[in-house]
Amino acid sequence: QFRHLIPHLQHYIIRFKMKVLIVSPFENAATGRGDRNIRLERELIKRGHDVTFVTGNFDHAKKVSIPKNDLSQNTGHLVIHLPGYRSNVSLARMWCHLVFGFKLWFRCILTRWDVVVVSSVPPDALLAARFLRKNALVVDVRDIWPDAIKTYGQTSLSVRVFTLFCDLIYRLTFKRADRIMLVAPGFRHWLSHYGKFRHGQVKFVPLGFRREDFRPLSNGGDDAEFCYAGGATPQFDIREFADEFANRRGFIVGSGPLIADWQKSFPESSFFGPVPRAEAIRLMSKSKTLLFPSNPFAQLPNKAFDYFALGYPVVFGENCARDTKSLFALRLRHREHVSDDWTRYQIIEKEAIAKRAASIIEEVCS
Repeated sequence: QFRHLIPHLQHYIIRFKMKVLIVSPFENAATGRGDRNIRLERELIKRGHDVTFVTGNFDHAKKVSIPKNDLSQNTGHLVIHLPGYRSNVSLARMWCHLVFGFKLWFRCILTRWDVVVVSSVPPDALLAARFLRKNALVVDVRDIWPDAIKTYGQTSLSVRVFTLFCDLIYRLTFKRADRIMLVAPGFRHWLSHYGKFRHGQVKFVPLGFRREDFRPLSNGGDDAEFCYAGGATPQFDIREFADEFANRRGFIVGSGPLIADWQKSFPESSFFGPVPRAEAIRLMSKSKTLLFPSNPFAQLPNKAFDYFALGYPVVFGENCARDTKSLFALRLRHREHVSDDWTRYQIIEKEAIAKRAASIIEEVCS
C-alpha cells in the first residue's frame, strides 16, 4: 500500500545526496595522527553522500614522505605530493603548506561541491577551500594558530610574518564559513578576534574518545610510576615535572626535538620513540600516573581524550587549560559509581561525534 510513495522517496534521497570534499592534509590512515576526518568520511558515505577525501603524502610527526602503497587506494581519495620539512617552525613548513593549498585549489576548482570541509590548520588549505566552487564551507577549528606557536618561544622574522599571514587568512575566511566547528569551548574567545558570528554558525564538536580504549576507573598499572605519550615539543614539555618524577621509572612515548633534553632530565625512564597507537595505549595502561604538561592553547587535544578513556590518575601541568581539567573531572565525579561505562559519556564518544559532525554538514544544504 506504500508502493506509490517509492518514487517520491527516491526523489527526496537523490535531492539530498551531497557531493562533499574533505580536506585532510596530514591526517590519513597511514599517519595515524587522528581519525576525525576518516570517521566523518565513513559516516557521510554511510548516509549515501558522494565523498572525496584529499590528503598529503607527508607525515608531519615523523617528518618523512609516506610511500604510495601505504596510502589508501580508494577511488574517492586524492593524494597531493608535498615537499617535506624538518622543523615545525620554519619557512620550509610554510612552503609545504603553500604547495598543498595551491595544488588543492588546482585539482579541485573544476568541480562544483555541495560542501567543502576543511580544518583551519594549515591556513593555506583554508584559503584554497574558500575559493573553490561550492555551495557551503564548513571549517573545523582544532588548533589556534598563530597563538599555539607562542609555546615555541620564537620571535624570528619568519614567525612574525607567519602570524600576520594567519591573521589575514582568518579574517578573509571565517566570516564566509557557513558552519564553524570548535573542538574546545574556550576557542570561542579566540574566534571572536575575527568578527561576530550569527546564531547557529558556530558549533562545539570535540575530538572525543574511542570506545575501544575505554576502561573502568583505576589507580593504574605497576610497571611504571608515570607515562607520557605525545610529541616531544615545546608545546608539551614534560620537564616541568622533573622535580617530582626525574628519579622515578617512567615510560615516555613519542619523538621530537626535545627528546635528548628529556633523556637527561628523566634518566630512570624508558624512551620508546614513536610507536603504533595500540602500543602507546598498552604502555600507558601499565603506568600508575599519566602526565599532562602545560599548554593553555591546546585545550582539548587528542591526548586529553585518550587519558580520559583510560581512567587513570593524571598529573596536570601548572598552566593546563581549564577545558582539559574539566574533562577529567567529569569522570572523577563518578568514581564511586560501579556502572562507570562508556554509555555514560556517549555524547563525547567518537562515533557519536562523527554522526553529529555529519548532521551539521547535511544541515548547511537542507
